[in-house]
Amino acid sequence: MKRQLGKIIILCTTVALPIHICASSGTWNVNATGTWSTAANWTPVAVPGTATGDVIGLTFNITASRTVTINTTSRTAGILNIGDTNTTSSYI
Repeated sequence: MKRQLGKIIILCTTVALPIHICASSGTWNVNATGTWSTAANWTPVAVPGTATGDVIGLTFNITASRTVTINTTSRTAGILNIGDTNTTSSYI
């Protein structure tokens, strides 16, 4: 009986382990206005903002102010870095 109880406890703990979602981190990679959900606008080519662990960078060196339109209901990020080395331009 003790042996069966041990197997049941191990099975229950294995089933109860949390499922981790893989983050899809990325950095904006175009010197242009664009939509968030366009994968080609990101490096690597994958749309970030789908998991709480995502690290998102709006840090590409842009030459003029650029609007990045979030064209979905929402995005989720763990870390959002915003800033351009060119101080005369900004992300909107």
